[in-house]
Amino acid sequence: MRTQTLPAAGETTTTSFFSKKNSGHFFTPAGHSFFKPSGALSPDLQLSPLSDQADASWTASKDKGKIFDILRSNFPVTKSDADLRQCIERLFAQGTDDRWLASTILDNGPEPLWPGNLLAQRQQLAQQHQWGDEPGHIQGTLGTTAGGRSVDSFFFPGKTDNRALIVGGFHGSELSGIAVTEILLEKLRTGPRPFYTVIIVPRLFPDNAAVAEGKPKQIETGENVGRYTKGTESTDHSTDPNREMPKLGKAYDPAVKKDAKDRPMEPEEVMLLELIDRYRPTRIAAIHSTHTLNDAGIYADPRTDSSGFALGYDTDKALALEMAKKANEKGANVPGNKLGTKNETGLYPLDKPIVDAGKKQERATSTGISLGGWGSTAVCDPKLPASNRPAMRVITVEVQQAYRPQDLDASKQAVRQAELEAHAQALREIFLGDVQTEAGSQDPCVSAAPPPPPVKKPGTK
Repeated sequence: MRTQTLPAAGETTTTSFFSKKNSGHFFTPAGHSFFKPSGALSPDLQLSPLSDQADASWTASKDKGKIFDILRSNFPVTKSDADLRQCIERLFAQGTDDRWLASTILDNGPEPLWPGNLLAQRQQLAQQHQWGDEPGHIQGTLGTTAGGRSVDSFFFPGKTDNRALIVGGFHGSELSGIAVTEILLEKLRTGPRPFYTVIIVPRLFPDNAAVAEGKPKQIETGENVGRYTKGTESTDHSTDPNREMPKLGKAYDPAVKKDAKDRPMEPEEVMLLELIDRYRPTRIAAIHSTHTLNDAGIYADPRTDSSGFALGYDTDKALALEMAKKANEKGANVPGNKLGTKNETGLYPLDKPIVDAGKKQERATSTGISLGGWGSTAVCDPKLPASNRPAMRVITVEVQQAYRPQDLDASKQAVRQAELEAHAQALREIFLGDVQTEAGSQDPCVSAAPPPPPVKKPGTK
């Protein structure tokens, strides 16, 4: 490591922190261009390797986006690096948005790891101070699997603080669903900012996906290689990864980490639930694929209160159908939605019938609770009140078959690519657009059940 002579106490350095021509990473408003050290600093401060890297990057480019990326990519080491923290305090003036952002990354890591209240503050600062365009694609690792693979997530700031979550790879065998999320990542990275702020998890179970990717000739053979962490469809297998959610109406308990059937949750499931608990999305899209051709489509789970009384399905159905129509228009196959018929539906073929608002909604729960069932049920848990939340709008995308373009003959690849891009486009334009936007904050413990009939007094008719 080298040593660096810092400005003497009282000396002022001028830097163009807020020029919009620097990086394309992240820009905050003009008006905070000067730094004045507070108190005396040692002229021969020994720097850590990371502070050395940050200082060299700033000297070379004056690109603050690169500084933020250094902080994000080296978390959690950055959290306890006092020299790096002092370097950041020297580069970014106290009270500026840049200092706030850098300090928040130092303490919490990249944005996918932030709690919802900090993301709300980030959005508020961006709007109030007119931050420039941000391409997003900010990566954060939720954890590491038993196979040593990272479960990666990507943050894209939206035009609003309305929050969406998109998850692919619940079942590793469903490679086309993973491909849709990866196409969407690229569309968001290069396209205009979405209405919803969104975090995308392309591969929730990367170990399982790697098994399927290693055996492409077994895709759609009935074995469902990679669907489960252990075994295949025709041999002894572990719990379906999409049946490991907590009890309906109850919070995820980090002290227990068991699902509704009292089974230990897989680590990847825990990562997802911890993300949901801190991020607090109002809508979720789970991207799957199906080998039953007529079941391919885009569906919405019915939202209920914490006791299972229906909140009304009209807007959930409307969102699913708008997505299905957009996907179909662009080239995706969605026969399960029965578009253009009197039986148009947004209900998944295996789900229980929809009931009117105020009535008890049945769920399919014999093998466990799915993300769709748990997410669309409000959580009101007296044991974990901090995790209470309203019912989330949950969309399930079932891509027709699991093939990726590269798994098919060359003559079929272009059509398959267009179909997957059509699903990504529906997610981009409809799911992340200003469409059927959720209402403001709701009390998750308010019952949707009809009031009991009045008690008749004795002697009255």
